[in-house]
Amino acid sequence: MDHAGEDDLNTMEEGHFVWLSAMEEKGMAPMELLRSATRNIALAYGMDRDLGTLEPGKFADFVILDANPLELPPLSAHPQGNKSWDSY
Repeated sequence: MDHAGEDDLNTMEEGHFVWLSAMEEKGMAPMELLRSATRNIALAYGMDRDLGTLEPGKFADFVILDANPLELPPLSAHPQGNKSWDSY
């Protein structure tokens, strides 16, 4: 059973991913892509007081990697074709 608005959220998430993938293909710098996926989206939705950057008092989901995320291959180049770097 879908919750009210869940389809809209899924569509919004997919739209952000499509845009970020397109910008990557157009040559946007990795750090700008990272900012666009975090801080800029929070700013666009007026949620930057709570989300978008790692600062005391803000909510955050993050991962710890053994590699520089800006040097990882693009998601579109992942060998299994999914949206994960689990094998790196």
